[in-house]
Amino acid sequence: MNLQQRVTRKLRRSIGRTPAQQHDPGPSKQNPGATRSEKIAAKAFKSTCYAPTVSMYFDQFGKVRACCQNTGALMGSVTEQSIREIWESPNTLRMRGALEVGDFSEGCGFCEWQVQQGDEAIVFARIFDDHTVTEQHPRWPVQMEFSMTNSCNLQCQMCNGDWSSSIRAHREQRPPLPAVYGDSFFEELAEFLPHLEKVNFLGGEPFLGKEPLRVMAMLAQLPNPPQVAVTTNGTQWSDRIEKICEQLPMSFVLSLDGITAPTYEGIRIGAEFEQVMVNLDRFESYAARHGTKVSLAHCLMRSNWHEFAQFLRFAEDREFQVGINEVVFPVELSLFQMPPDELRQVVNTMERDEGGLAASLATLRPIWEGQLDALRNRLSTLEAGQLQYIRPWGESQEKSETWAEQAVRLLSEWVGGESPARLVIHDPDEDSQVGTGAGESRCEFGERSYYLSRLGLEEANTPEQLITKLCDQLGSEVPRHETASDLIHDLVIGDAPATDSRQFRIAWSTSESATTAFLAVRNPPEPPVLPENPKAVLEDWCGADQVIVLNCDRDEQILSSSGRLAVIEVERATDLIGLNTQEVLSRLVKGHGAMTVSPGPSGFIADSLVSFTQEDSSQSLQLRVIVERLDEAVLVYIGSQEMGQS
Repeated sequence: MNLQQRVTRKLRRSIGRTPAQQHDPGPSKQNPGATRSEKIAAKAFKSTCYAPTVSMYFDQFGKVRACCQNTGALMGSVTEQSIREIWESPNTLRMRGALEVGDFSEGCGFCEWQVQQGDEAIVFARIFDDHTVTEQHPRWPVQMEFSMTNSCNLQCQMCNGDWSSSIRAHREQRPPLPAVYGDSFFEELAEFLPHLEKVNFLGGEPFLGKEPLRVMAMLAQLPNPPQVAVTTNGTQWSDRIEKICEQLPMSFVLSLDGITAPTYEGIRIGAEFEQVMVNLDRFESYAARHGTKVSLAHCLMRSNWHEFAQFLRFAEDREFQVGINEVVFPVELSLFQMPPDELRQVVNTMERDEGGLAASLATLRPIWEGQLDALRNRLSTLEAGQLQYIRPWGESQEKSETWAEQAVRLLSEWVGGESPARLVIHDPDEDSQVGTGAGESRCEFGERSYYLSRLGLEEANTPEQLITKLCDQLGSEVPRHETASDLIHDLVIGDAPATDSRQFRIAWSTSESATTAFLAVRNPPEPPVLPENPKAVLEDWCGADQVIVLNCDRDEQILSSSGRLAVIEVERATDLIGLNTQEVLSRLVKGHGAMTVSPGPSGFIADSLVSFTQEDSSQSLQLRVIVERLDEAVLVYIGSQEMGQS
């Protein structure tokens, strides 16, 4: 059974759950209190997700998507098509058809990840279940979501310059985004607005963008405007905003990522917690007068999970509904991207609170349980040794990579195609606790073994000790940089590569028994040509009785030999005299099959492994050859190792 089939079957099981098995994400206006399976059964047809059938999401680049989470498959672009053409485009029809059969390949990787991990109860697709669905290909959408601008006054931890003009200008120092929504767009939009049941404004900060304000003004002119909800950072309230709100009744979704000033202001950089609380009171007063509502949106992540129960308690006391955004990126902020040992501490702490503040929750208890279950599911995935990172929006090939495969690929790309070294290290203290005995560290240094093998890395018992040894090579004050990759632990040590200075990059993943690390080096020292004592190196490798030395002229014609002739399957030394070294190897090919040459384990330029493979793919002979070139002669040292010998 492939991944798509497993996910489809899993989702169908979730659709068929009873009310006791699945938390209702919210009341349905068609059937309040209905389960997701009941809502879907009441539709004109069944689908994994109704987003492309009911909704259009307009982003700040002019791209149109089915929802904010679908970044991999566009319905269209307003810079190239009309709204009508986008709504009826082949892309839109293909997305609808895929979701009807449980196929997430049309950009729906986020929900696929949620379902695959067992988080059907909080799957993002559920928020579209409450919309009117009368046919598979309706003429009009019933919802539009406008995220038309990145205008924003904050620089939130988890955001970037595509979504915040403040970050784009100050943190990233990039030019402003171009305006893509012209007059022709708004002229056509006027035809669609009367058919909408719901309009959502998102950001940036909608109250700071001229495009969303223009749409609000158009909606205010309708005799029967749709429901309107504005997701806001809560920092904005003025006479101008109040006038807009009086003309167009709207609900507010306040983004509140902390319930104490230090936590909130540490995340929402540029905001004042006290002022936001004042504006929250204003929103609530407005909603009471106009029959709308106020709800809260919360990005649950590493910097605020310790306040999650307190946040839900606050929301329930004020009778606010709550929506949770599962933060996957940036990696360093995501609970779901934590290493298993750190995530285990989070889950254990939240479980201990089950009898504390969380136990007092009533209406928002399902929110707490849904997020805790999602973290438990993620922890189970990690502890089972499965994927160590999350990439729901990646290419299919990249999403299927194991952590080790991705680490090798990224580090190899970083050094221009060279395979990284691999180290498996054991913590003796941890080994003794689990009763397995101290494991031996294993190091495969690859092409840079001549350098890396001399750094004492095999003596390290923890990732921290590995990093310390690498830093010692570059100086005590050497900079360290966390990368922006999807790997959980990925560190660059050393100055930026603008110069020819040396850098290390190390990525590691720790399980209960060992740490696996991959290591690459930029600008390493050039490999030496030859070991100081080639014969001694070979004797250490295969034993003194398995080495032969060929004394040749400059053209590698054999003049004499010493050592064991059987290594190269010759009976008499006189049989070698006058032969070229290539002729010796050709004879071995005839007897043992195809020859493969690879770098020797020392990393020296003159050190090679020569393997012979027979037609049945079995390896019959392995030689190690070190060539020493003198002014008037060439010495060829050959060692033979029995197959299976280490």
